Amino acid sequence: MKKNNTFLLLSLLCLFHLTISAQKVSSYELKQYLSDGLSITIDKTYDTYDIKTLIRSGRDRVTVIAKGFDSFDVKAFLKEGSKIIVDKTFDTYDVKAFAKEGRSRVSVIAIGFDSYDVKAIIKEGAKILAGKEFDSYDIKSFIREGKDLVTIITTGFDSYDVKSFMSEGGKVIVTNSFDSYDIKSFLSANSFLVTVMGAGFDIYDLRAFANYNSKIVLDNSLDKYDIKSLLNLKSQIFIFGRGFDKYDLKGLSNSGAIIFLPSGYLDSFDIKYIFT
Repeated sequence: MKKNNTFLLLSLLCLFHLTISAQKVSSYELKQYLSDGLSITIDKTYDTYDIKTLIRSGRDRVTVIAKGFDSFDVKAFLKEGSKIIVDKTFDTYDVKAFAKEGRSRVSVIAIGFDSYDVKAIIKEGAKILAGKEFDSYDIKSFIREGKDLVTIITTGFDSYDVKSFMSEGGKVIVTNSFDSYDIKSFLSANSFLVTVMGAGFDIYDLRAFANYNSKIVLDNSLDKYDIKSLLNLKSQIFIFGRGFDKYDLKGLSNSGAIIFLPSGYLDSFDIKYIFT
């Protein structure tokens, strides 16, 4: 997976509290995961019939990546109660129609849409994930249209811009493109609005961030003992599970971490062990 795609995946993890990427897992196993209370994200690997069956089992614990489906199928998924993620492979007319049906169960990756279209989509109630493809003026206009619906990937913006987005009520995802001083200033302003991508920060910085009751996304660049120390500080920890074994993941899950498992990383027996 390319670095940009991984970053986008982790951003979506923060938005949706995803648990399992469903590729390479049978629909029967997915139904079992849903009956155990887990959440899944699913794509065109599965046919429309199977997806609708899964949605009936899990409703909004099923997130469908809509790329590759036609608009009729996407509307059907929303009617059954799922969440969806859409991008510019759908035109603005279709995306607005999805938003009318699903409201905040619809999340739109804004790359490729113009600012006028993005505001129209927000007006219909959909969530937006946007970044430096828009200027700070446009981002602030999106937030004013629907502050609870807009999340900004802040890479490429300066700290002044980030603080201005937050002052309007926008949620921000920050990385080590900012130093720890700036991130602590964001967290002290309103930690609820901030998600920190932890890669590139040392444990001392991460503990400082966690003291603000922040949301932090981590991977296996940090060991399980350090992660548990952050969980003890009552921060909300999201973990990209690749690189950890099932015993570590079970311990972290039991300690309160939200874990995302990429497709095919563990078998169904290991997944059941971790989450039950």
